[in-house]
Amino acid sequence: PSGGDDFTGQWRNAVAHLHDAASEEGESASPGPCRADVRNRRASAQRSAFLTVAVPSAVVMAITGAAAVSISVDNQDEKATQAAPDTTAAVEPSAANGKFDAQLTGLTSGVDDLADRASRTQQRIDLKQRQQQEQRRKAAEAARKKAEAARKEALRPKFALPVAQRGVGELFGAAGSMWSSRHTGLDFPVPMNTPVMAVTDGTVESKWNPFYGNMVIVTAPDGTETWYCHLASAKVRTGHVKAGEAIAYSGSSGNSSGPHLHLEVHPGGGGAIDPLAWLRSHGLDPT
Repeated sequence: PSGGDDFTGQWRNAVAHLHDAASEEGESASPGPCRADVRNRRASAQRSAFLTVAVPSAVVMAITGAAAVSISVDNQDEKATQAAPDTTAAVEPSAANGKFDAQLTGLTSGVDDLADRASRTQQRIDLKQRQQQEQRRKAAEAARKKAEAARKEALRPKFALPVAQRGVGELFGAAGSMWSSRHTGLDFPVPMNTPVMAVTDGTVESKWNPFYGNMVIVTAPDGTETWYCHLASAKVRTGHVKAGEAIAYSGSSGNSSGPHLHLEVHPGGGGAIDPLAWLRSHGLDPT
């Protein structure tokens, strides 16, 4: 300690001073000795010895005390340092916790944002999947309906009798006063306004003829024309019809003796042929 160095220097100076004093006394006493001189020398020697022993001892004790005081002060400082609250340590964890909390908050916010985006993405994926499933369902339903329609179309009869009631009247080629030459069709004796069906698929044309009265002509895909004559009225005047679909109502218009249906068949739009034979050739027999 710095205090101990000062005391050591003072002790050395005191010792040097005592040695100088002893040397001076020895030199002054060099002339002849006497009793008084001897006693004085003994007293001086005793005094010198005392000083030689006492002064260094006092100096050593002073140095020791200073060192002890210094050590005591150092110990008190250390205890004070140990006992004093470390405000820095109290502040630094708080700051670190605050930083950690901020990072945790940011991380939590990022996770929430990621979860929200993932949720929206999943919703879009689910919606797209549902839309695709609905499209596939609709496509499958459309295909099923198309297949069912094709099946029904394949099973649907392509030829039909013109009226539901069985039995025929005047046959093709018959002669009589009602015709200028021979009968060109096949008569079906049915009541007035009996539904009349198309014999084939085809396009419809309706018109009036002085001899045939109200008439409807259906032209089939192969060009065969079927004529429905002496009608009370036409149900379908234009458009496309299928075999077995109602197109008119029977009557007695034109050159007619009573309610009936007069049916004629003209292949390719040409001359008339026997309707009964033609119907039978297609698996139909009205008799």
